[in-house]
Amino acid sequence: MSRSGCVLMGLLLGGLLSPAQAVDLISGSVGVMTLPNGPGGVDDYRVGLGWVLPWQWWDNSIGVLQTRAELVGGYTRTTLDPVWTLIAAPVLHYQFKTSRPDSGPFIELSVGVAVMNNPKWSDSRDLNTHWQFADRFGIGYALGHHELSANYLHLSNADISRPNPGGDLGMLRYSYRF
Repeated sequence: MSRSGCVLMGLLLGGLLSPAQAVDLISGSVGVMTLPNGPGGVDDYRVGLGWVLPWQWWDNSIGVLQTRAELVGGYTRTTLDPVWTLIAAPVLHYQFKTSRPDSGPFIELSVGVAVMNNPKWSDSRDLNTHWQFADRFGIGYALGHHELSANYLHLSNADISRPNPGGDLGMLRYSYRF
């Protein structure tokens, strides 16, 4: 690698690793494949890091819309080979206000990018590309530093390449906010 390539790689890695010192939350989830049907039982395991971003809107007596960013790694047990996934996504997090300032219900929505080692999830379900879009919707409850939520995750290549059958996962997620 040339000297300029090494400098560029160092700057890129430094930029990617510096946010790790300011992680605002960690998460773990377990889930099942809903499309295609998985081999049975728990099919999906994910761990993630999250950062609270400075932008927020609609801060009123009902709640506040906050922004976050997350980086999530996942392992999905398919009917064929295991699939490893890495997702980077911005998150819109609407926290409803209650009598306790650090607790209450919330909803989340994110659309990010994902890369996976193997797009073939079953004999009849080939996601066709290693790069996918990752759409997630969650509903949950925050209690102090803890968050528990139910999430739906859809992976799709958005018809960039055909076929585009997509894959769906239902997940139970726990997050700890520092």
